[in-house]
Amino acid sequence: MAVPDKALGHQPFNRFLLSLLAEVLRDAEAPTVEQELVARASNRCHLGNRYPSNNWTLLAHACRVMESQVGQASHRQQARFANALRQWLTQDGGFVDYPCRPQEHKGVATPLAYHHKALFLTRLVAVHTGDDSLALQADRMLQWALHLWDGQGHVGGFGRSTHALFGDACLAASLILRGGDDNDVPKQLLAGLMRRWQEQQREDGFLELTPSGHGWDNYMHLSVYNAWAAAILSWARYRVKRQPAPVSLEWHTYTKACHIVDDRAGLVRMGRDSGTLALWSSRGQPPQSFSSHEAEMRYGGGLPFHLTWQGRPLCPPPTRVLVDDLYQQPALAGWTPILKVNGSLHALNHWTFVELQDRQGKALLMLQGHPIPLVRPQPKSVGSKLIAALDWRLLSGALGRGAALRRCPLKGIVAQMQIRVCVNHPEIQVEMTLESQLREPVTLLNPCGHATLDQPLPSFRQAQWSLGDASSGKGMPAGGWQVADQAAALPGARGYCLSEMVVPANGSLSQGLKLAWQLVPVPE
Repeated sequence: MAVPDKALGHQPFNRFLLSLLAEVLRDAEAPTVEQELVARASNRCHLGNRYPSNNWTLLAHACRVMESQVGQASHRQQARFANALRQWLTQDGGFVDYPCRPQEHKGVATPLAYHHKALFLTRLVAVHTGDDSLALQADRMLQWALHLWDGQGHVGGFGRSTHALFGDACLAASLILRGGDDNDVPKQLLAGLMRRWQEQQREDGFLELTPSGHGWDNYMHLSVYNAWAAAILSWARYRVKRQPAPVSLEWHTYTKACHIVDDRAGLVRMGRDSGTLALWSSRGQPPQSFSSHEAEMRYGGGLPFHLTWQGRPLCPPPTRVLVDDLYQQPALAGWTPILKVNGSLHALNHWTFVELQDRQGKALLMLQGHPIPLVRPQPKSVGSKLIAALDWRLLSGALGRGAALRRCPLKGIVAQMQIRVCVNHPEIQVEMTLESQLREPVTLLNPCGHATLDQPLPSFRQAQWSLGDASSGKGMPAGGWQVADQAAALPGARGYCLSEMVVPANGSLSQGLKLAWQLVPVPE
Protein backbone atom coordinates (compact mmCIF):
# COMPACT_ATOMS: atom_id res chain seq x y z
CA MET A 1 0.00 0.00 0.00
CA ALA A 2 2.99 2.31 0.51
CA VAL A 3 4.16 1.96 -3.09
CA PRO A 4 3.08 4.86 -5.36
CA ASP A 5 0.62 3.97 -8.14
CA LYS A 6 3.14 4.65 -10.90
CA ALA A 7 5.67 2.32 -9.28
CA LEU A 8 3.32 -0.67 -9.06
CA GLY A 9 4.44 -3.48 -11.35
CA HIS A 10 3.26 -7.01 -12.14
CA GLN A 11 -0.26 -5.96 -11.19
CA PRO A 12 -2.05 -9.22 -12.11
CA PHE A 13 0.40 -11.17 -9.90
CA ASN A 14 -0.26 -8.87 -6.94
CA ARG A 15 -4.00 -8.94 -7.45
CA PHE A 16 -4.01 -12.73 -7.71
CA LEU A 17 -2.24 -13.22 -4.37
CA LEU A 18 -4.50 -10.62 -2.76
CA SER A 19 -7.51 -12.58 -4.02
CA LEU A 20 -6.18 -15.73 -2.35
CA LEU A 21 -5.57 -13.77 0.86
CA ALA A 22 -9.09 -12.31 0.73
CA GLU A 23 -10.57 -15.81 0.57
CA VAL A 24 -8.59 -16.91 3.64
CA LEU A 25 -9.64 -13.80 5.59
CA ARG A 26 -13.31 -14.36 4.73
CA ASP A 27 -13.13 -17.99 5.85
CA ALA A 28 -11.43 -16.94 9.09
CA GLU A 29 -14.04 -14.20 9.66
CA ALA A 30 -11.19 -11.71 10.05
CA PRO A 31 -11.94 -8.16 11.23
CA THR A 32 -13.63 -5.99 8.61
CA VAL A 33 -10.75 -3.51 8.66
CA GLU A 34 -8.33 -6.21 7.51
CA GLN A 35 -10.62 -7.38 4.70
CA GLU A 36 -11.15 -3.77 3.56
CA LEU A 37 -7.40 -3.19 3.49
CA VAL A 38 -6.94 -6.14 1.10
CA ALA A 39 -9.86 -4.96 -1.04
CA ARG A 40 -8.36 -1.45 -1.37
CA ALA A 41 -4.98 -2.96 -2.30
CA SER A 42 -6.62 -5.16 -4.96
CA ASN A 43 -8.41 -2.17 -6.50
CA ARG A 44 -5.03 -0.51 -7.09
CA CYS A 45 -3.90 -3.45 -9.26
CA HIS A 46 -5.71 -2.99 -12.56
CA LEU A 47 -6.18 -5.92 -14.95
CA GLY A 48 -5.71 -5.75 -18.70
CA ASN A 49 -7.51 -7.84 -21.30
CA ARG A 50 -4.34 -8.94 -23.08
CA TYR A 51 -0.67 -9.20 -22.18
CA PRO A 52 2.49 -10.08 -24.16
CA SER A 53 2.52 -13.61 -22.72
CA ASN A 54 -0.58 -15.79 -22.60
CA ASN A 55 0.20 -16.88 -19.04
CA TRP A 56 -0.32 -13.28 -17.88
CA THR A 57 -3.70 -13.10 -19.64
CA LEU A 58 -4.75 -16.43 -18.13
CA LEU A 59 -3.73 -15.11 -14.71
CA ALA A 60 -5.95 -12.06 -15.18
CA HIS A 61 -8.86 -14.35 -16.14
CA ALA A 62 -8.23 -16.39 -12.98
CA CYS A 63 -8.37 -13.21 -10.89
CA ARG A 64 -11.77 -12.33 -12.34
CA VAL A 65 -13.07 -15.83 -11.61
CA MET A 66 -11.86 -15.64 -8.00
CA GLU A 67 -13.46 -12.22 -7.50
CA SER A 68 -16.79 -12.79 -9.26
CA GLN A 69 -19.84 -13.56 -7.15
CA VAL A 70 -21.98 -16.64 -7.69
CA GLY A 71 -24.36 -16.06 -10.58
CA GLN A 72 -24.32 -15.07 -14.24
CA ALA A 73 -21.16 -12.96 -13.93
CA SER A 74 -19.31 -15.86 -12.36
CA HIS A 75 -20.32 -18.23 -15.18
CA ARG A 76 -19.22 -15.66 -17.75
CA GLN A 77 -15.77 -15.24 -16.20
CA GLN A 78 -15.40 -19.00 -15.85
CA ALA A 79 -16.25 -19.43 -19.54
CA ARG A 80 -13.67 -16.79 -20.51
CA PHE A 81 -11.00 -18.70 -18.60
CA ALA A 82 -11.98 -22.04 -20.13
CA ASN A 83 -12.14 -20.64 -23.68
CA ALA A 84 -8.73 -18.99 -23.37
CA LEU A 85 -7.21 -22.20 -22.00
CA ARG A 86 -8.75 -24.24 -24.81
CA GLN A 87 -7.25 -21.87 -27.39
CA TRP A 88 -3.80 -22.06 -25.78
CA LEU A 89 -3.39 -25.82 -25.44
CA THR A 90 -1.79 -27.97 -28.11
CA GLN A 91 -3.55 -31.12 -29.20
CA ASP A 92 -1.30 -33.07 -26.80
CA GLY A 93 -1.99 -30.78 -23.83
CA GLY A 94 0.98 -28.37 -23.74
CA PHE A 95 0.35 -24.72 -22.85
CA VAL A 96 1.17 -22.22 -25.60
CA ASP A 97 2.59 -19.10 -23.96
CA TYR A 98 3.07 -17.33 -27.31
CA PRO A 99 1.54 -16.25 -29.71
CA CYS A 100 -1.96 -15.34 -28.52
CA ARG A 101 -3.49 -16.71 -31.74
CA PRO A 102 -1.57 -19.95 -32.21
CA GLN A 103 -3.94 -21.28 -34.86
CA GLU A 104 -2.69 -18.56 -37.24
CA HIS A 105 0.98 -19.53 -36.89
CA LYS A 106 2.93 -22.74 -37.39
CA GLY A 107 5.36 -21.98 -34.58
CA VAL A 108 4.38 -21.87 -30.92
CA ALA A 109 6.39 -21.35 -27.72
CA THR A 110 5.70 -23.75 -24.84
CA PRO A 111 8.18 -22.96 -22.04
CA LEU A 112 7.80 -25.54 -19.31
CA ALA A 113 7.76 -23.08 -16.40
CA TYR A 114 4.69 -21.38 -17.83
CA HIS A 115 3.00 -24.67 -18.63
CA HIS A 116 3.33 -25.33 -14.89
CA LYS A 117 1.84 -21.92 -14.13
CA ALA A 118 -1.12 -22.56 -16.44
CA LEU A 119 -1.55 -25.98 -14.83
CA PHE A 120 -1.69 -24.38 -11.36
CA LEU A 121 -4.23 -21.77 -12.49
CA THR A 122 -6.39 -24.43 -14.12
CA ARG A 123 -6.35 -26.60 -11.01
CA LEU A 124 -7.09 -23.56 -8.83
CA VAL A 125 -10.08 -22.44 -10.91
CA ALA A 126 -11.37 -26.04 -11.02
CA VAL A 127 -11.18 -26.23 -7.21
CA HIS A 128 -12.71 -22.79 -6.75
CA THR A 129 -15.65 -23.39 -9.10
CA GLY A 130 -16.12 -27.16 -8.76
CA ASP A 131 -15.87 -27.46 -12.56
CA ASP A 132 -15.21 -31.15 -13.34
CA SER A 133 -14.25 -30.41 -16.97
CA LEU A 134 -11.47 -28.07 -15.82
CA ALA A 135 -10.30 -30.68 -13.31
CA LEU A 136 -9.99 -33.19 -16.16
CA GLN A 137 -8.16 -30.57 -18.23
CA ALA A 138 -5.73 -30.05 -15.35
CA ASP A 139 -5.09 -33.81 -15.16
CA ARG A 140 -4.36 -33.80 -18.89
CA MET A 141 -1.88 -30.94 -18.45
CA LEU A 142 -0.28 -32.77 -15.52
CA GLN A 143 0.17 -35.89 -17.65
CA TRP A 144 1.96 -33.70 -20.23
CA ALA A 145 4.29 -32.43 -17.51
CA LEU A 146 4.96 -35.98 -16.29
CA HIS A 147 6.19 -36.88 -19.78
CA LEU A 148 9.02 -34.38 -19.22
CA TRP A 149 9.93 -35.46 -15.68
CA ASP A 150 13.21 -37.32 -15.15
CA GLY A 151 11.88 -39.52 -12.35
CA GLN A 152 13.76 -37.57 -9.67
CA GLY A 153 13.78 -33.83 -9.01
CA HIS A 154 13.80 -32.10 -12.41
CA VAL A 155 10.94 -31.52 -14.83
CA GLY A 156 12.39 -30.62 -18.18
CA GLY A 157 14.42 -27.49 -18.74
CA PHE A 158 12.99 -25.93 -21.86
CA GLY A 159 12.25 -22.29 -22.73
CA ARG A 160 12.64 -19.23 -20.54
CA SER A 161 12.67 -19.42 -16.73
CA THR A 162 14.40 -22.79 -17.06
CA HIS A 163 14.20 -24.87 -13.86
CA ALA A 164 13.11 -21.65 -12.16
CA LEU A 165 11.72 -21.50 -8.64
CA PHE A 166 8.64 -19.76 -10.03
CA GLY A 167 7.66 -22.66 -12.30
CA ASP A 168 8.66 -25.23 -9.67
CA ALA A 169 6.37 -23.54 -7.14
CA CYS A 170 3.42 -23.53 -9.56
CA LEU A 171 3.93 -27.24 -10.26
CA ALA A 172 4.25 -28.05 -6.54
CA ALA A 173 1.11 -26.06 -5.66
CA SER A 174 -0.89 -27.82 -8.39
CA LEU A 175 0.27 -31.21 -7.08
CA ILE A 176 -0.70 -30.29 -3.53
CA LEU A 177 -4.13 -29.08 -4.69
CA ARG A 178 -4.77 -32.35 -6.50
CA GLY A 179 -4.06 -34.46 -3.41
CA GLY A 180 -3.78 -38.26 -3.65
CA ASP A 181 -1.93 -40.92 -1.69
CA ASP A 182 1.85 -41.12 -1.32
CA ASN A 183 2.17 -43.92 -3.90
CA ASP A 184 0.52 -41.81 -6.59
CA VAL A 185 2.89 -40.79 -9.40
CA PRO A 186 2.20 -37.05 -8.94
CA LYS A 187 3.05 -37.35 -5.24
CA GLN A 188 6.34 -39.04 -6.20
CA LEU A 189 7.10 -36.07 -8.45
CA LEU A 190 6.33 -33.68 -5.59
CA ALA A 191 8.64 -35.61 -3.26
CA GLY A 192 11.47 -35.47 -5.83
CA LEU A 193 10.97 -31.75 -6.28
CA MET A 194 11.09 -31.15 -2.51
CA ARG A 195 14.35 -33.12 -2.23
CA ARG A 196 15.89 -30.86 -4.86
CA TRP A 197 14.65 -27.75 -3.07
CA GLN A 198 16.51 -28.86 0.05
CA GLU A 199 19.70 -28.75 -2.04
CA GLN A 200 18.80 -25.24 -3.27
CA GLN A 201 18.25 -23.76 0.20
CA ARG A 202 20.65 -21.01 1.21
CA GLU A 203 21.97 -20.29 4.70
CA ASP A 204 19.53 -17.37 5.02
CA GLY A 205 16.58 -19.71 4.35
CA PHE A 206 15.80 -18.51 0.83
CA LEU A 207 15.75 -20.96 -2.05
CA GLU A 208 18.02 -20.18 -5.00
CA LEU A 209 16.12 -19.06 -8.09
CA THR A 210 17.53 -22.05 -10.01
CA PRO A 211 19.46 -25.19 -8.96
CA SER A 212 22.74 -23.47 -9.89
CA GLY A 213 21.85 -19.97 -8.73
CA HIS A 214 22.52 -18.84 -12.32
CA GLY A 215 20.74 -18.82 -15.66
CA TRP A 216 17.75 -16.77 -14.60
CA ASP A 217 16.28 -13.73 -16.36
CA ASN A 218 16.85 -10.21 -15.06
CA TYR A 219 13.19 -9.80 -14.10
CA MET A 220 13.50 -12.59 -11.52
CA HIS A 221 14.23 -11.44 -7.95
CA LEU A 222 15.19 -13.66 -5.02
CA SER A 223 12.82 -12.31 -2.35
CA VAL A 224 9.89 -11.85 -4.75
CA TYR A 225 10.00 -15.39 -6.12
CA ASN A 226 10.51 -16.91 -2.66
CA ALA A 227 7.50 -14.91 -1.45
CA TRP A 228 5.43 -16.16 -4.40
CA ALA A 229 6.44 -19.77 -3.68
CA ALA A 230 5.64 -19.44 0.02
CA ALA A 231 2.27 -17.82 -0.71
CA ILE A 232 0.86 -20.26 -3.24
CA LEU A 233 2.16 -23.36 -1.44
CA SER A 234 0.71 -22.13 1.88
CA TRP A 235 -2.61 -21.42 0.22
CA ALA A 236 -2.66 -24.79 -1.57
CA ARG A 237 -2.01 -26.63 1.71
CA TYR A 238 -4.79 -24.59 3.34
CA ARG A 239 -7.26 -25.13 0.50
CA VAL A 240 -6.72 -28.85 -0.10
CA LYS A 241 -8.04 -29.66 3.40
CA ARG A 242 -11.46 -28.34 2.38
CA GLN A 243 -12.01 -30.43 -0.76
CA PRO A 244 -12.85 -34.09 -1.38
CA ALA A 245 -10.15 -36.58 -2.31
CA PRO A 246 -9.49 -36.73 -6.08
CA VAL A 247 -10.41 -39.63 -8.30
CA SER A 248 -7.36 -41.89 -8.72
CA LEU A 249 -6.05 -41.91 -12.27
CA GLU A 250 -3.82 -44.36 -14.09
CA TRP A 251 -0.80 -42.41 -15.30
CA HIS A 252 0.68 -43.28 -18.66
CA THR A 253 4.01 -45.13 -18.64
CA TYR A 254 6.33 -45.92 -21.53
CA THR A 255 7.29 -49.26 -23.01
CA LYS A 256 9.23 -47.96 -26.02
CA ALA A 257 12.63 -46.27 -26.04
CA CYS A 258 11.30 -43.13 -27.71
CA HIS A 259 8.12 -41.13 -27.72
CA ILE A 260 6.96 -37.83 -29.23
CA VAL A 261 5.55 -35.95 -26.26
CA ASP A 262 4.10 -33.08 -28.29
CA ASP A 263 4.45 -32.97 -32.06
CA ARG A 264 3.51 -29.32 -32.46
CA ALA A 265 5.78 -28.22 -29.64
CA GLY A 266 8.52 -30.49 -31.01
CA LEU A 267 9.34 -32.14 -27.68
CA VAL A 268 10.63 -35.72 -27.66
CA ARG A 269 11.33 -38.25 -24.90
CA MET A 270 14.09 -40.79 -25.65
CA GLY A 271 15.22 -43.53 -23.29
CA ARG A 272 13.82 -44.13 -19.79
CA ASP A 273 14.33 -42.66 -16.33
CA SER A 274 15.86 -45.92 -15.00
CA GLY A 275 18.70 -45.60 -17.57
CA THR A 276 19.52 -42.88 -20.09
CA LEU A 277 16.76 -40.32 -20.47
CA ALA A 278 17.12 -37.66 -23.16
CA LEU A 279 14.47 -34.95 -23.38
CA TRP A 280 15.12 -33.50 -26.81
CA SER A 281 13.77 -30.51 -28.66
CA SER A 282 13.23 -31.63 -32.25
CA ARG A 283 11.80 -28.98 -34.58
CA GLY A 284 12.45 -25.93 -32.38
CA GLN A 285 10.20 -23.03 -31.37
CA PRO A 286 10.14 -19.26 -31.97
CA PRO A 287 11.85 -17.32 -29.15
CA GLN A 288 9.61 -15.03 -27.12
CA SER A 289 12.33 -12.38 -27.17
CA PHE A 290 13.97 -11.73 -30.56
CA SER A 291 16.82 -9.40 -29.70
CA SER A 292 19.56 -7.78 -31.80
CA HIS A 293 22.21 -8.10 -29.08
CA GLU A 294 21.30 -11.38 -27.36
CA ALA A 295 21.28 -14.86 -28.93
CA GLU A 296 18.34 -16.88 -27.58
CA MET A 297 19.04 -20.63 -27.65
CA ARG A 298 16.56 -21.79 -24.99
CA TYR A 299 13.84 -22.58 -27.57
CA GLY A 300 16.11 -24.15 -30.18
CA GLY A 301 15.59 -27.50 -31.88
CA GLY A 302 18.03 -30.33 -32.47
CA LEU A 303 19.36 -30.27 -28.89
CA PRO A 304 18.84 -31.94 -25.51
CA PHE A 305 17.24 -29.68 -22.93
CA HIS A 306 17.60 -32.36 -20.24
CA LEU A 307 19.83 -35.45 -20.28
CA THR A 308 20.11 -37.77 -17.27
CA TRP A 309 21.43 -41.15 -16.19
CA GLN A 310 19.08 -42.71 -13.61
CA GLY A 311 17.92 -39.22 -12.71
CA ARG A 312 21.43 -37.74 -12.46
CA PRO A 313 21.79 -34.75 -14.83
CA LEU A 314 24.56 -35.01 -17.44
CA CYS A 315 23.91 -31.95 -19.63
CA PRO A 316 22.65 -28.43 -18.84
CA PRO A 317 19.67 -26.77 -20.51
CA PRO A 318 20.39 -24.27 -23.32
CA THR A 319 21.01 -20.64 -22.45
CA ARG A 320 20.76 -17.08 -23.77
CA VAL A 321 24.08 -15.38 -24.62
CA LEU A 322 25.17 -11.85 -25.49
CA VAL A 323 26.20 -11.71 -29.15
CA ASP A 324 29.53 -10.04 -28.30
CA ASP A 325 30.31 -12.87 -25.84
CA LEU A 326 29.32 -15.46 -28.42
CA TYR A 327 31.85 -14.08 -30.90
CA GLN A 328 34.52 -14.15 -28.20
CA GLN A 329 33.62 -17.65 -26.93
CA PRO A 330 31.61 -19.67 -29.48
CA ALA A 331 31.51 -22.62 -27.06
CA LEU A 332 28.85 -20.67 -25.12
CA ALA A 333 26.37 -21.69 -27.84
CA GLY A 334 26.36 -25.25 -26.52
CA TRP A 335 24.57 -27.68 -28.84
CA THR A 336 23.33 -25.05 -31.32
CA PRO A 337 25.41 -24.81 -34.55
CA ILE A 338 26.05 -21.11 -35.29
CA LEU A 339 26.79 -19.93 -38.85
CA LYS A 340 28.14 -16.57 -39.97
CA VAL A 341 26.82 -15.71 -43.43
CA ASN A 342 27.64 -12.32 -44.97
CA GLY A 343 28.31 -10.92 -41.51
CA SER A 344 24.97 -12.11 -40.08
CA LEU A 345 24.47 -14.88 -37.52
CA HIS A 346 22.24 -17.82 -38.37
CA ALA A 347 21.48 -20.91 -36.30
CA LEU A 348 20.68 -24.50 -37.17
CA ASN A 349 17.94 -24.73 -34.57
CA HIS A 350 14.79 -24.92 -36.69
CA TRP A 351 14.03 -28.22 -38.43
CA THR A 352 11.22 -28.85 -40.88
CA PHE A 353 11.55 -32.66 -41.15
CA VAL A 354 11.41 -34.83 -38.00
CA GLU A 355 11.44 -38.62 -37.75
CA LEU A 356 11.81 -40.71 -34.58
CA GLN A 357 12.65 -44.42 -34.55
CA ASP A 358 12.99 -47.06 -31.81
CA ARG A 359 15.89 -49.38 -32.65
CA GLN A 360 16.21 -52.10 -30.00
CA GLY A 361 17.67 -50.22 -27.06
CA LYS A 362 18.60 -47.14 -29.09
CA ALA A 363 16.49 -44.16 -29.99
CA LEU A 364 17.17 -42.46 -33.34
CA LEU A 365 16.03 -38.92 -34.13
CA MET A 366 16.49 -37.63 -37.69
CA LEU A 367 16.13 -33.95 -38.60
CA GLN A 368 16.42 -31.81 -41.72
CA GLY A 369 16.16 -28.07 -42.20
CA HIS A 370 17.72 -24.72 -43.08
CA PRO A 371 19.49 -22.08 -40.95
CA ILE A 372 17.38 -19.19 -39.69
CA PRO A 373 18.42 -15.77 -38.29
CA LEU A 374 19.65 -16.06 -34.72
CA VAL A 375 19.36 -12.36 -33.86
CA ARG A 376 17.19 -9.53 -35.08
CA PRO A 377 18.94 -7.20 -37.55
CA GLN A 378 19.97 -3.85 -36.09
CA PRO A 379 17.80 -0.97 -37.40
CA LYS A 380 19.90 1.17 -39.74
CA SER A 381 17.64 3.79 -41.29
CA VAL A 382 16.08 6.64 -39.32
CA GLY A 383 12.60 5.22 -39.95
CA SER A 384 13.45 1.74 -38.73
CA LYS A 385 15.12 3.17 -35.60
CA LEU A 386 12.01 5.25 -34.90
CA ILE A 387 9.77 2.18 -35.29
CA ALA A 388 12.02 0.16 -32.98
CA ALA A 389 11.87 2.91 -30.34
CA LEU A 390 8.06 3.17 -30.57
CA ASP A 391 7.77 -0.63 -30.40
CA TRP A 392 9.79 -0.70 -27.19
CA ARG A 393 8.08 2.23 -25.48
CA LEU A 394 4.45 1.98 -26.69
CA LEU A 395 3.90 -1.60 -27.87
CA SER A 396 5.94 -3.47 -25.22
CA GLY A 397 8.08 -5.04 -27.95
CA ALA A 398 5.16 -6.64 -29.81
CA LEU A 399 6.71 -5.99 -33.24
CA GLY A 400 9.98 -7.58 -32.16
CA ARG A 401 8.25 -10.70 -30.86
CA GLY A 402 6.23 -10.91 -34.06
CA ALA A 403 9.44 -10.80 -36.10
CA ALA A 404 10.48 -14.08 -34.45
CA LEU A 405 7.47 -15.74 -36.09
CA ARG A 406 8.46 -14.44 -39.54
CA ARG A 407 12.14 -15.43 -39.72
CA CYS A 408 13.05 -16.48 -43.26
CA PRO A 409 15.11 -19.68 -43.59
CA LEU A 410 18.33 -19.57 -45.61
CA LYS A 411 17.31 -21.99 -48.36
CA GLY A 412 20.79 -22.00 -49.89
CA ILE A 413 22.00 -24.22 -47.04
CA VAL A 414 20.53 -27.63 -46.27
CA ALA A 415 21.44 -29.47 -43.07
CA GLN A 416 20.67 -32.94 -41.77
CA MET A 417 21.16 -34.20 -38.23
CA GLN A 418 20.97 -37.66 -36.68
CA ILE A 419 20.87 -38.24 -32.92
CA ARG A 420 21.35 -41.67 -31.35
CA VAL A 421 20.68 -42.27 -27.65
CA CYS A 422 21.64 -45.55 -25.96
CA VAL A 423 19.07 -46.53 -23.34
CA ASN A 424 21.08 -49.00 -21.24
CA HIS A 425 24.30 -47.05 -20.90
CA PRO A 426 24.94 -43.29 -20.99
CA GLU A 427 26.09 -42.66 -24.54
CA ILE A 428 24.87 -40.33 -27.28
CA GLN A 429 26.01 -39.70 -30.84
CA VAL A 430 25.18 -36.68 -32.97
CA GLU A 431 26.01 -36.46 -36.68
CA MET A 432 25.40 -33.47 -38.91
CA THR A 433 25.94 -32.77 -42.61
CA LEU A 434 25.73 -29.34 -44.19
CA GLU A 435 25.46 -28.64 -47.93
CA SER A 436 25.91 -25.05 -49.10
CA GLN A 437 24.78 -23.80 -52.50
CA LEU A 438 25.75 -20.21 -51.73
CA ARG A 439 28.26 -18.32 -53.84
CA GLU A 440 30.15 -17.08 -50.81
CA PRO A 441 31.87 -19.01 -48.00
CA VAL A 442 30.08 -19.77 -44.73
CA THR A 443 31.78 -19.91 -41.31
CA LEU A 444 30.70 -22.46 -38.72
CA LEU A 445 31.67 -20.76 -35.46
CA ASN A 446 31.36 -23.80 -33.18
CA PRO A 447 32.03 -27.15 -34.92
CA CYS A 448 30.91 -30.16 -32.87
CA GLY A 449 29.46 -27.79 -30.28
CA HIS A 450 27.82 -29.26 -27.18
CA ALA A 451 27.47 -28.70 -23.43
CA THR A 452 27.94 -31.01 -20.44
CA LEU A 453 28.21 -30.75 -16.66
CA ASP A 454 31.52 -30.98 -14.83
CA GLN A 455 30.08 -33.55 -12.41
CA PRO A 456 30.17 -36.15 -13.84
CA LEU A 457 32.39 -35.39 -16.81
CA PRO A 458 32.13 -37.65 -19.87
CA SER A 459 34.79 -40.36 -19.82
CA PHE A 460 34.80 -40.37 -23.63
CA ARG A 461 34.48 -37.31 -25.88
CA GLN A 462 35.30 -37.74 -29.56
CA ALA A 463 34.80 -35.49 -32.58
CA GLN A 464 35.05 -36.34 -36.27
CA TRP A 465 34.76 -33.92 -39.13
CA SER A 466 35.38 -33.53 -42.82
CA LEU A 467 35.34 -30.38 -44.92
CA GLY A 468 34.57 -31.39 -48.48
CA ASP A 469 37.41 -33.66 -49.65
CA ALA A 470 40.21 -31.36 -48.52
CA SER A 471 40.76 -31.97 -44.82
CA SER A 472 39.59 -34.15 -41.96
CA GLY A 473 40.22 -34.72 -38.28
CA LYS A 474 39.35 -37.49 -35.87
CA GLY A 475 39.44 -38.15 -32.15
CA MET A 476 40.16 -34.59 -31.01
CA PRO A 477 42.24 -34.66 -27.78
CA ALA A 478 41.16 -32.73 -24.69
CA GLY A 479 43.45 -29.85 -25.63
CA GLY A 480 41.69 -29.47 -28.97
CA TRP A 481 38.47 -28.23 -27.44
CA GLN A 482 37.49 -24.65 -26.77
CA VAL A 483 35.73 -24.56 -23.38
CA ALA A 484 33.49 -21.89 -21.83
CA ASP A 485 31.64 -21.83 -18.50
CA GLN A 486 27.92 -21.35 -19.09
CA ALA A 487 25.50 -19.45 -16.87
CA ALA A 488 23.00 -22.30 -17.05
CA ALA A 489 20.29 -23.30 -14.59
CA LEU A 490 22.11 -26.51 -13.58
CA PRO A 491 25.47 -26.24 -11.76
CA GLY A 492 28.82 -26.90 -13.45
CA ALA A 493 27.68 -26.19 -17.02
CA ARG A 494 30.36 -25.92 -19.69
CA GLY A 495 30.17 -25.49 -23.44
CA TYR A 496 32.63 -27.15 -25.85
CA CYS A 497 33.47 -26.73 -29.52
CA LEU A 498 36.33 -26.95 -32.02
CA SER A 499 37.90 -23.96 -33.75
CA GLU A 500 35.77 -22.31 -36.41
CA MET A 501 35.67 -23.83 -39.89
CA VAL A 502 35.02 -22.12 -43.22
CA VAL A 503 32.78 -23.97 -45.65
CA PRO A 504 33.71 -22.81 -49.17
CA ALA A 505 31.17 -21.61 -51.71
CA ASN A 506 29.10 -24.55 -52.96
CA GLY A 507 30.90 -26.68 -50.36
CA SER A 508 29.94 -29.18 -47.69
CA LEU A 509 30.81 -30.13 -44.15
CA SER A 510 30.20 -33.27 -42.08
CA GLN A 511 30.77 -33.64 -38.37
CA GLY A 512 30.18 -36.26 -35.73
CA LEU A 513 30.25 -36.19 -31.91
CA LYS A 514 30.23 -39.09 -29.48
CA LEU A 515 29.88 -38.70 -25.72
CA ALA A 516 29.92 -41.49 -23.11
CA TRP A 517 29.97 -41.54 -19.31
CA GLN A 518 31.60 -44.27 -17.25
CA LEU A 519 28.62 -45.04 -15.02
CA VAL A 520 27.09 -48.35 -13.96
CA PRO A 521 25.00 -49.77 -16.84
CA VAL A 522 21.56 -51.27 -16.42
CA PRO A 523 20.67 -54.80 -17.64
CA GLU A 524 19.80 -55.16 -21.31
